[in-house]
Amino acid sequence: MMKQRVVVLGGGTFQLGLITELKTLGFEVHVVTNRCQDKGFTTADQGHDFAFTDVDRLIALMQELGAVQVLTAGSELALTVLAEVQAALGLPGNSSAFVMQFQHKASYKTSLRQSCPECVPETFIYSGKDSKLLNSFISSFRQGVIVKPAVGRGSKSVAHCHTTAEIINHLRKHRLQEVIIEAYLEGPEYGGDFLVRDGQLLVESCTLKGVNAWLVPTVHLMLEELQDNVRHRAFFEKIIRHLRLPDGVYNADIIDCDGQLKLIDLSPRIGGNCIPDLVKMSRGISEWQFMTDLLLNKNMTPFNTHKFVPHGVYMIGATGDGEIQSLVTDQHPFGESVIDLFWRVSVTETVAAFTEGARHLGYVMYKAKTDAELLTLRERIEGFEWFTWFES
Repeated sequence: MMKQRVVVLGGGTFQLGLITELKTLGFEVHVVTNRCQDKGFTTADQGHDFAFTDVDRLIALMQELGAVQVLTAGSELALTVLAEVQAALGLPGNSSAFVMQFQHKASYKTSLRQSCPECVPETFIYSGKDSKLLNSFISSFRQGVIVKPAVGRGSKSVAHCHTTAEIINHLRKHRLQEVIIEAYLEGPEYGGDFLVRDGQLLVESCTLKGVNAWLVPTVHLMLEELQDNVRHRAFFEKIIRHLRLPDGVYNADIIDCDGQLKLIDLSPRIGGNCIPDLVKMSRGISEWQFMTDLLLNKNMTPFNTHKFVPHGVYMIGATGDGEIQSLVTDQHPFGESVIDLFWRVSVTETVAAFTEGARHLGYVMYKAKTDAELLTLRERIEGFEWFTWFES
């Protein structure tokens, strides 16, 4: 019997798990990316060398292949493309109008500020005008504010600022027309995915999250103490209710500030930074299969859950621009605790500072027997020299 064909947008680090899972599920997988050096390009049954933002060409390819669906994971850029292609071909998926609520973050944030003000930080939308109002807003927060693009860019162009001058300079430096400015909150930060089915929260998988000096996520820890957390579950149920979220997979960032949870970011997609890999290895839950079942209108495949195993991932990045001199492959002191060491770059390659998620050099995925062991292992793994480089 001929395999059903599916198309995946992107072949990078965060699409690899999806590509592998789809092949395991028996699909013929076609990847569309203009980055032929990405591992997903060769892991797929066939790679197609063009930018997936070329919607007309993508639709033509789908029709030529007789593909039954188009999917992606961990890609904010692909969301609008998915919606446009699925609508053009009459395939299940989110509408462009729904996706744009999350692409232009001021939309859903404004909605939550009105219906559930306790769910989100205090927020100000700034477009280079009303500097007096901006001054008044930021003067209320002694610890400063977080500035991020109003249009979805993941962790790109995010900054912690304390003055109006810093904010204006940030806009100029990154050529931003409009930004969201939020109160800076202290407290543990969590990232992860949650699944919605029949309008109800099905599963939530939170990780303890760590960021670097540029506020780019570098660490996710799947800890047993965070699973089936009553407070987290109630919070996500509240978000689903207030935003009337349809069935799907959602990636969220939340922070626990003085015992009160706040939503930092939300997107209708599977998370990046290997989050679905951690969920499957730790809990036995495949977000990729859930998404595939949903987009093909199939009955939901039961989750093959197992005894929880703590896992973590460390995204490796450079502190400046330079050239890679050496990369560690298997000569490390962590033995079988490291279950995957993946490099996106090679020796002599020129790299940039880890100021946005797309600039990671690779990752280390690891496991432990207990939460305490995982937290200790995290410190050792982050302190290890995984690569050497010449700074330019």
